[in-house]
Amino acid sequence: MSVLLKLIGVNLKYTYGLSVMRDKYLRRREKLWEPILAVLGIGAAVGFFSYFFFMMAKAIVVQGAATGQPELAFAIAILGMQMLLLILGIFMVISAFFFADDLSILVPLPVRPWKILTSKLAVVTINEYVTAAVVFVPVTIAYTTLIGGGLMYWISLILVFLLLPVLPLVVSSLVSLVLMRFINRRHRDQMMVVASLVLVTIILGLNFTLQASLADDPAELQRIIGERFGIVQALGNRFPPAVWATKAIAAAGTVDGFINLGLFLGVTLLGLLVLAWTSEKLFYAGLIGGGEVAKRNKKLSSSEWTAQTTNRSVFSAMFWREWKIFLRTPIYAMNGFLGALIMPIAMVVPLMLQGQLAQLQGFIHTSSGTLIFSLIVAAMIAFMGSVNSIASTSVSREGKLFYISKMIPVPAKIQVQAKLAHGFAGALVSAAPMLIAFVLLGKPGVLAVAAAFVIGMVATVFGMGIGLLVDMYRPWLTWTNPQQAVKQNLNAVIPMFVQLPILFGVGMLTAWMINAGWRHILIYGILLGIFATAGAIVYYITVDAANRLYHKIDL
Repeated sequence: MSVLLKLIGVNLKYTYGLSVMRDKYLRRREKLWEPILAVLGIGAAVGFFSYFFFMMAKAIVVQGAATGQPELAFAIAILGMQMLLLILGIFMVISAFFFADDLSILVPLPVRPWKILTSKLAVVTINEYVTAAVVFVPVTIAYTTLIGGGLMYWISLILVFLLLPVLPLVVSSLVSLVLMRFINRRHRDQMMVVASLVLVTIILGLNFTLQASLADDPAELQRIIGERFGIVQALGNRFPPAVWATKAIAAAGTVDGFINLGLFLGVTLLGLLVLAWTSEKLFYAGLIGGGEVAKRNKKLSSSEWTAQTTNRSVFSAMFWREWKIFLRTPIYAMNGFLGALIMPIAMVVPLMLQGQLAQLQGFIHTSSGTLIFSLIVAAMIAFMGSVNSIASTSVSREGKLFYISKMIPVPAKIQVQAKLAHGFAGALVSAAPMLIAFVLLGKPGVLAVAAAFVIGMVATVFGMGIGLLVDMYRPWLTWTNPQQAVKQNLNAVIPMFVQLPILFGVGMLTAWMINAGWRHILIYGILLGIFATAGAIVYYITVDAANRLYHKIDL
């Protein structure tokens, strides 16, 4: 165990650069603004999302208390987090287990494979506590404020929180070990994406099946509502650990609470033991297999070769190169698009639970309501475009292979334009869920939808340009794990600090124009002009600085 603890400590220092930060910020006191800005950025993002989850949890606790089941909020939070970590965990653990640069140092050491793998799993788990806290802490505040809890409640709560990410990450680790051991390297990226889509499909299918069965059987629905822990049991019967964790909190201090806490602890420990045994059998085999390259038997004809080498412009080639780099490591794609999937849910669910969706639809169909809500959607699109990290980490994601970008005979200007185009395409994907939610729930007019889309997308150019400019100025190319390039990169949060004041100022101007009675089409035009001008200026500055900043980047 002493060796395992030392490995965990070394991995933590290696992953987060603790020794480097201590020397840089505490001893030499250089660039002290970086940790301050990082804390402010993380705090702002955590606070932003925590507020929505708190409102959601508060509504669920109030509605659940009406049926005697306020712990429903914990059940939804625990189940949702574990399902999310189960899906994302595959990408995170594969990055940590098989693509970290320190493996060439750790593997030759006289250390058992399960200790190396467990130490890396511990680092991934610690990294996910922030994500879990963003959901779990608001639920705890809402539940404790309205329901309360004693000493055993808090003890159970802390134990459940500490173990919350472990079990789904253990399952993801087992899946990743099998994938990396038995699937050829050439097909691994595709298989990881397919595996995640299969998991999402299974989870959504189970939920829809449960909803359909309850809708077809009103008597069963009435029984579930009237029975203690009935809704919790119905939600978690496909994943019992979520039910055990919820009951351990809600029934803390009772026999039922101790039994469920014991079950939750026992299954988690059993999962770790199974993972340790499996890693002894498969870890090194999958790691060695990672270096194998499959032979391609297909031969291109002369016409096919000509089509692939001459019919594509330089800009097009650079654009698709960005997509390949982005999708080659699926953790990049999940990190870039996850916020866009969460945002519509976080905004709509509280309204549905509080019965305010009808009022919202009525407000949208008023004259000023259509304008206001379409601009709110545009602001959300612009904000998500600035925080999805696609453009703001595009240089950093290349890592130690950035020398290729400096050596290829393509001007830095064209490469930067391709990165911006790639970021804009990613913003289009991020905007889709919000626009779909706006259309389906609000049923606005064509002008409102078009204005929300066009103004929002034009506004994203400003944030993406700032992000790419910062990433060219101070790229992080020495990361040791692909997650670091996007999840621990300060460049990813800087555009948010620049974009938020702009959105706030434009919002104040919009409120003044609405109160002054300006025509809606004129307001749309003015806002589009403001964002188009700001975006064009930042685009010109970023592209113009490309050659100078590219040549200054040292590996």
